[in-house]
Amino acid sequence: CSPIRHLAMIAGGVGWRSVRLGMFTAYFDASGAGDQLAVVVAGFVSSAELWIEWEAKWLEKLSEYGLDHFHYSELSSWPEPKKAALVAELCKIIRPHVASKSGAAVINQEVNAVFSGSEREEWRINAYAVAGRTVAKKMRQWCQAVGSGRMPELVFEHGDVGRGKLDYLLTS
Repeated sequence: CSPIRHLAMIAGGVGWRSVRLGMFTAYFDASGAGDQLAVVVAGFVSSAELWIEWEAKWLEKLSEYGLDHFHYSELSSWPEPKKAALVAELCKIIRPHVASKSGAAVINQEVNAVFSGSEREEWRINAYAVAGRTVAKKMRQWCQAVGSGRMPELVFEHGDVGRGKLDYLLTS
């Protein structure tokens, strides 16, 4: 099954080119050992057609740098000018391919200060879930502002720590 056919099947059938998809990915950045200082969840929304075009250009650019995927943390051995050039080129690819963007950063210590351990457990709250719910709310507000009438599918990374708590918050 080709990637285009698969996308058409899951994103609206015959009208797949007009469907808006929300693509959210959480990136964690930690310094030292132990828990991370903050959790950041950022996302973009675009039409299926533009996502397909974006993917081809993105993968081509990564290939030029000898990469098959992009995780900034894995570039620690690269010289700063080379990292900066790659990020700038990837940003140039993203900008014309998205209709909206959204992001939220949540400090782990702040979540722990505001909510007791029992509240975090009962309400299934952690920094990732709070950040993810925030970007989902921002996406809902964007949909209302542009009058799209339909919320895009929200896709969050499966392996992110706290994903189950985010799923709970988004469905309850």
